[in-house]
Amino acid sequence: LSLAMTQDFPALQFGWKVLGAVLHQSNRLEESLVPFKKAIEIAPDDAEAHFNLGNTLEELARPNEARSAYEQAIALNSSFAEAHLNLGITLAALGEISSAEASYKRAIAAKPDCAKALLNLGSLLRGLNRLAEAEESYRRAVEVDGSSVDALYNLGNLLRDKGMLSDAEATYKSVLALAPEFSKAHSNLGCV
Repeated sequence: LSLAMTQDFPALQFGWKVLGAVLHQSNRLEESLVPFKKAIEIAPDDAEAHFNLGNTLEELARPNEARSAYEQAIALNSSFAEAHLNLGITLAALGEISSAEASYKRAIAAKPDCAKALLNLGSLLRGLNRLAEAEESYRRAVEVDGSSVDALYNLGNLLRDKGMLSDAEATYKSVLALAPEFSKAHSNLGCV
């Protein structure tokens, strides 16, 4: 249907976006680039179209191109939290840690309940040995999404590493209440 729409109405951006999304969801990533780029050609001021292109480029392991697409999405919509988040992920993968941190913080400023940005920021800060800030970020992620096994597990690991063993124990138990088959959580609880 979306292919027919692009053939019958080639100047209609919506059809190209839908075709790109269908191909992307069908894991035909390379093929999805053409309609995503066509959607941008028709409507260059559509931040979501640039974001969609960035996601596909990221999945194709083309981080520099993904970065450009996310930056364009943000230039068009500075409060696009998901674009800031994905740009942060891309920058972290490229080793641009301070820029990634800034992107995560912009995502959180735009959408304070963005649990994934809070989780990613916490992990980045933990890697920088900024443990107090990492703990605060993980705790905020858990407050926002109490069912986030990743946020709870990372918080538990951080608490364990800080020697806060009773808090780590309680956190691992919370993880296991949500994901009883999580073997690493069982192992870490046993160690604590």
